[in-house]
Amino acid sequence: MNKLICITLLLFSVIQLSAQKPDWFNKLKQLRKTPSTETDVERLFNSPKVTYATSIEAIRNNKSKTKLIDYELPEGVLTIFYSAGKCSEENTEGWDFENGVILDYYFKLKDLVPLSKVKIKPDAFPRVFKANDTQHWFYSDPDKGVTYTSLGGKLQYIEYTMPKLNNYKCETVLKQTRK
Repeated sequence: MNKLICITLLLFSVIQLSAQKPDWFNKLKQLRKTPSTETDVERLFNSPKVTYATSIEAIRNNKSKTKLIDYELPEGVLTIFYSAGKCSEENTEGWDFENGVILDYYFKLKDLVPLSKVKIKPDAFPRVFKANDTQHWFYSDPDKGVTYTSLGGKLQYIEYTMPKLNNYKCETVLKQTRK
């Protein structure tokens, strides 16, 4: 009888573990809680390896005051666009957020993952469309700012853009403050 109980408990825990979404997927979802920052990325992904970062000089010379950082993660490459500061005389084309706030991100998986493993249900998305020239399907929820790209029923990319981001464009914000 004890063996039967042990086997049942073991099977139940294996089922529970396999029913959970991958850790990296949950962490990416946490970054969608606005405003998330560079510090949140460092904390969630344990100081991931930076493979590219916009230089300070390039940010200073760029009117949009955004910075791009590529992170190498075990599961893929995470590219994030951050705000480099609030709207000002120097920042006329960027976004009205403090330095280091995530504007959008793009995650490309090294190995494709079945949609079922990350619990993506295609019929739950308001916008679903297929590429004309490839076997890619796109599952998009504009209200949440997320688009999943799949190939052959497997997740390939995740794109996130902060919802209503255009409301924070410096061009718009600066016009409103001048009125």
